[in-house]
Amino acid sequence: TASLDMRDGNMFTLTLASSADTNVDVTNLIPGQTINLRVTQPATSGSISFSNNVRFPNGNAFTATATGSVVDLVTFVTFDSTNVEAVGIKNLS
Repeated sequence: TASLDMRDGNMFTLTLASSADTNVDVTNLIPGQTINLRVTQPATSGSISFSNNVRFPNGNAFTATATGSVVDLVTFVTFDSTNVEAVGIKNLS
């Protein structure tokens, strides 16, 4: 589990755990924030999941690119202190 405490800033980095799921627990939401999370795959790729307060388009949770050493970007927007809307961009190169 990785904690994404929104009080700590608006730009974060995360390297996923090799061959495991990293659950991102998004906490301390402040309405009006935009947060960027840079997700890097290790040499042996892992997966990512998010706490229940994170909502993605059409209810389809973001999945990280499954190639080792690839970088993805997930952007979060808050309109209230309960839920987070999020979108992801895969395989930045």
